[in-house]
Amino acid sequence: MADGENVLAGLSPRSYKAKVQQLVDEVDVLRTQLRQLIDAVKQYQHSGSVRDAFLFSDVVKDFGVRPGGPHGKNVTAIGETFDKIENMKRTTLDSMEGLFSQPLEAFLSGDIKSIEEYQSRAEEAKEEYKEAQLKYDVSRTSTGKSAKQEKSLQDLEEAKRKYELADITYANKLLELQAIKDFEVVERLCTFVFTQLQFYKDATGTVAALEPTVRRMMNQLVNARNDFASRRAQIDVEELLARKMKGRPDIGIKQGHLYVKKRNNWSKKWFVVSGGHMYIYKNWKAMNPIQTLNLLLCSVKPVPDPDRQHCFMMFSPEIQMTLQALGPEDLDEWIQVIQDGIEQMLKRNQSDKPTNKDTNEKFNYLQILREVPENNVCADCATADPEWGLMNLGVLICYQCSGVHRSLGVHISKVRSLTLDHWEPELFHTIKVIGNANANGIWEETLAADAEHQKLPADADRSAREAYIRAKYDHKRFVKPFEGTPEELELKLREACTQSDIVSVMRCIAQGVNVNHYVDAPELKQMLLHYLVKAAKASSFTIEFLVQNGAKLYSMDANGWTPLHYSAQADCVCYSRILLLRGASATADDKQGVTPTTLAAEHNSEQVTKLFRGELDGVELPMYPADEENLKQLKSTFSDTVGVVKSKLTLLRQQLQVARTMEEAKEIMQRIRLLQVTLCQDDEEEDEEDVE
Repeated sequence: MADGENVLAGLSPRSYKAKVQQLVDEVDVLRTQLRQLIDAVKQYQHSGSVRDAFLFSDVVKDFGVRPGGPHGKNVTAIGETFDKIENMKRTTLDSMEGLFSQPLEAFLSGDIKSIEEYQSRAEEAKEEYKEAQLKYDVSRTSTGKSAKQEKSLQDLEEAKRKYELADITYANKLLELQAIKDFEVVERLCTFVFTQLQFYKDATGTVAALEPTVRRMMNQLVNARNDFASRRAQIDVEELLARKMKGRPDIGIKQGHLYVKKRNNWSKKWFVVSGGHMYIYKNWKAMNPIQTLNLLLCSVKPVPDPDRQHCFMMFSPEIQMTLQALGPEDLDEWIQVIQDGIEQMLKRNQSDKPTNKDTNEKFNYLQILREVPENNVCADCATADPEWGLMNLGVLICYQCSGVHRSLGVHISKVRSLTLDHWEPELFHTIKVIGNANANGIWEETLAADAEHQKLPADADRSAREAYIRAKYDHKRFVKPFEGTPEELELKLREACTQSDIVSVMRCIAQGVNVNHYVDAPELKQMLLHYLVKAAKASSFTIEFLVQNGAKLYSMDANGWTPLHYSAQADCVCYSRILLLRGASATADDKQGVTPTTLAAEHNSEQVTKLFRGELDGVELPMYPADEENLKQLKSTFSDTVGVVKSKLTLLRQQLQVARTMEEAKEIMQRIRLLQVTLCQDDEEEDEEDVE
């Protein structure tokens, strides 16, 4: 069964019951919200109204904030997107009143109604004309030309004039209405079409902005489904029950009472070991642990106690305590379970370590680093897609700037390729935590106020790059000076280290702090690295960062102890691993001739002893391997990836072209020869001509 599968096995009885009740409550909430979601979808599907659309989006947002929802933020974003689209639709529909309905209503009630009035006037004039004509015809039948006939003729002519005028006016109004119809009706239809077009454009843009989040969430869901299926296949409930019935503890899992010694007094506490952690409860009824220990940073060993039997000690950076088991078998079980937990955490930590055999994993690391927008461009010149990193500064740079950094010296810049060279997890963590944004916030803090310098452009030549990069990192031209004494800056550095604040540590280094200053009394000769390893208050990433920036591995205190002596004594395998990888010696003698290896054996530091013996899988000890070891590593690493080797050869030849010194060129040539031997090639003559 995989580590951590049986989550409930590591809980106290009361915590187990509470956890089960919490899961039941979450299922009840889920059931209710699913019913609401289904009903809202059906109602919106049948009506299609804006009101039901808003109801649906509200239910989606409520589903996003449900208890135990790992994708709640993204689901809420989906609901908010629905809200935005429906708000756009509502705005579009509301605008139709002013853009379409009201103008056409005014046209209908105004211009078209006036036509009816003109038509009525024309018809009335026509009737008057007919009546006048009839009167005139009657008057003509009378004998003689009387005044009455004259009057009838005049009335007829006046009625005819009025009728013709009314009829022409009516005809003109009809023609005018036909022209206005194109302006009013067709123009309003066009406006309606453009309003709809704008709505769909805005809606498309809103949904498109959500697309990356949804795609990322879909990938996470696919991976989560696969992981769940894999874990589910590994769980054997019958096996778990059989273990419980036989009294056999699960590997790395145990719970029970232990007595804790504190100031010569013993108190009874409930302890749980599960998932690589030790949880300490006040009693078995307690819901929350009073302390949690990471077994990766712990060590355990049996110790004799003059007052009690079956005692053992736990060491960690946070605590050191003496515990008493309930019997000899219980003592053996506790020690075995804790050691198994430490072993599991070490293997888990080492399994995450990238190697040159898995190039795709390095590109995954690079992709993770580039999730931060500022890391998508070079920290110095803003060239896109940088593939080189500075180990001691935690930034990504381009190939052109990497050549300048190599010429500065390793005391200023330590350059490696993020795709071809080997990087430990601690170094990737440094770039992930610091990154280009935080680093430039320190190294370019006063650049905007500098009248003589500007940000380096991407198309800058070699001389401009060298001048700018030297001013930035060597002369620290754009770093804001520390306002205080050197002692205050050293204190600030120690505080940042104990808090594992790597960004603040870099700021102190940029401001000129001495990373090898003495802590406490000068006669003790304990430097900062001694102090941090001895106190075990700093993370392993902080130790790595200090070593990359000049902290002395071989510095000895008044007793002749190096930092590795202290980590070996405390069985701190994380510190020891980093110190060994960076060149510390496990055979360095103190003034009494005691080595870290001897200390580890004397203090029963089992994990560090295994580390020194090379028994821990995945831990690489040599710091300065010989050429034969390099060649062996290259052959085993790149035997199946010849294309990667050729790519590295191309990059090395490019570096050779910009080499500043003969020493640098010889070093590059040596690496080229090793790669050529790996590929069974013989291009030495061509490369020697390049050097000349």
